[in-house]
Amino acid sequence: MKKIYTLMSIISIPFILLLYSYHTGSPGGKTGSPLDNANCTQCHAGATNPIDNWITSDIPAEGFTPGETYVITLNAMDQIAVKFGFELTAEDSESKVGTFTLLDTERTQLKTTTNSVTHTADGIDPIGHEIEWSFEWTAPETSPDEVTFYAAVNAANGNGQNTGDKIYLTSKSYNQFFVGIADNLLKDQVKLYPNPANSYVNVNLPANSELRIINITGQEVAYQKNTSSSEKLDLSNLSDGVYFVQVIRDADMATIKLVKN
Repeated sequence: MKKIYTLMSIISIPFILLLYSYHTGSPGGKTGSPLDNANCTQCHAGATNPIDNWITSDIPAEGFTPGETYVITLNAMDQIAVKFGFELTAEDSESKVGTFTLLDTERTQLKTTTNSVTHTADGIDPIGHEIEWSFEWTAPETSPDEVTFYAAVNAANGNGQNTGDKIYLTSKSYNQFFVGIADNLLKDQVKLYPNPANSYVNVNLPANSELRIINITGQEVAYQKNTSSSEKLDLSNLSDGVYFVQVIRDADMATIKLVKN
């Protein structure tokens, strides 16, 4: 009987190490994306559950701009799960796209071999039945027309085994915002300071322009017509977050990201 217990202990060691390893982050390449062609079900038994609207960002409605940096947020929810894990990446039809930067190094980590982001051991505990991770993504200077973010989320039941967990797959696509030569010339004439801003922001721009501020949902929160060449905008009534200042002159438009703290 002693030999049987010893054998069982030896067999169980790799399984325990496997669970502990994935508890501290995905092994990489498990986002469910077309290029990864794998997800968490390779290690956790069960079917995948497609779900929408779990990936959000401050990319404006008109699309992302090459070279610009945006905040990507993955929000997951499950009524039974006691722990969560994830891996997220960005792709076009041919390759991984852009560069990820961590905002919370305690709860998230980079997988450089697969150009993705995953959880750490400190980033798996939900608040109630919900959990959220955020990080930055910088669009490459030479960008494709469309980029899709793919994520696999493991909603774990905490039974210490690889059974009974739910694997969710979610994705979100964004188009590139194409800026014309005239738009670039206009953008060179627009200056915002301070940025990030607190109670106000100064805007230098061509006189007799249209000026508006929109939030990340595309809602206009401020508008001014026939501007002077220097405007001081009151931000005291706006909530903290990311906004976009748009300057329109004739048929040209320049869009600049503004952060209010």
